[in-house]
Amino acid sequence: MGISRLGHKKSRKGCLNCKRRHVKCDEQRPCRNCERHRVPCSLVTISSTTVTLSPNPNRSDYTTPYSGGHAHSPPPDTDVKAGATAARSLSADAAGDANQSLSPANASETVTRIKNLLQNLSSEVETLTCITQDVVAEPQAGCSCSTPQTWEHDLQLMHHFSTSAYLTLIDHSSLHQFWQVTVPAIAFSFDFLLHGILAFSALHLAHLRPNETDEWTILSRRHQSVAVTSFSSRLNDITNENVDPCLLYSCFVFMLETYSITTSSTAVLPRDISRSFILLQGVKGILSTAPGRWSSDGVLAPLLRRAVEPVFIPSKGFKAQIEALREIALPSEVTLICRNALDGLLTTFEAIAAPRSSYAYVWLWAITLPQAFLEFVSEHEPFALVLLAHYATLVRCFEHDRWYIQGWSARVLVAVQDALLESWKPWLEWPVQCIQSGLDDHLWITPPNG
Repeated sequence: MGISRLGHKKSRKGCLNCKRRHVKCDEQRPCRNCERHRVPCSLVTISSTTVTLSPNPNRSDYTTPYSGGHAHSPPPDTDVKAGATAARSLSADAAGDANQSLSPANASETVTRIKNLLQNLSSEVETLTCITQDVVAEPQAGCSCSTPQTWEHDLQLMHHFSTSAYLTLIDHSSLHQFWQVTVPAIAFSFDFLLHGILAFSALHLAHLRPNETDEWTILSRRHQSVAVTSFSSRLNDITNENVDPCLLYSCFVFMLETYSITTSSTAVLPRDISRSFILLQGVKGILSTAPGRWSSDGVLAPLLRRAVEPVFIPSKGFKAQIEALREIALPSEVTLICRNALDGLLTTFEAIAAPRSSYAYVWLWAITLPQAFLEFVSEHEPFALVLLAHYATLVRCFEHDRWYIQGWSARVLVAVQDALLESWKPWLEWPVQCIQSGLDDHLWITPPNG
């Protein structure tokens, strides 16, 4: 497939570096491209505007009840029970949660947020491809035909997916047919899903073949670039015909974004993690347009089947930490949202610790977080960051056999450590032990026979 570089709408407001590179500028101050490549951004010198992703001093100056080197419960001088049961309504079954419909207004807002993120992702992919275009020869500008070399690469990528890469997506044996046969068959009718599969396959080859990492990574970026452009145009027109491929592609986007966090050559920021969660929430946003897609006889029905393999979970320490965190007194403006997120974290733990659970359940917390909490993470809200670090301990349990999330928990922990106030860092002692050193109070939860 001949893959030409993406174009973009002209703008006179972009920074000088983006204009020089002929890439789309998100016009932030500094812009995302300059920040990722650690170069001065000309927009910083222009009159500043309010950026919601910067730390909020009004939220970060309250003190933690942590003292004396150990986690202690503060005096019960603050009522922290408001909203404590809201997240209890989250189903332990991830499919049941995804089946809950959003209101039209919320669905529209979710789609808009995801489209903006996809546009930024497209710009970043294009920038990276421009910077490294000498590694793999570019197709001639304006050429839409496929060369023998690109055909060979694409066939190799599809072969690799159907013989090897798909196995890394399987949570239990009943999914073999789904990922190896059904998903590629759907993709042949929807180019964005096809390019998503090829992008995923290319990154898997980059992971397996260190000596060829650059070549396969750039091929993956090209396929991502084409896929994002095509997919973005479909988000406002989800139908019964395209909802399945849209859902599947959303999953691939999240996996690719997660892998970029684990392999980033630059420091990962809390807002990068929030962004990946928003992309994951695209699954829920798409499902809201067709809630019946999770029916037991639908195309996606195999994804509902639970695994029978045991799951490795830090059970004892995790629940103790949750109860300790519940006693922290919080400012009124963050209490409700953060308490609900805390309860949602416990719900997620219970879902993945239950017999016949599934790896996918570990993302239940991320997919159900409200926008306000994700903003707290991006703004370096201390309690939100501490919750994120504890959540990373759950993801760590699944990293050993999933290449695209290996190291994710460690990168998240470093991002939290770098952003968190010193007075709150003692609350990271347990996550640090879990992620960096490992703890003895882990156990295998084996489902009962039958």
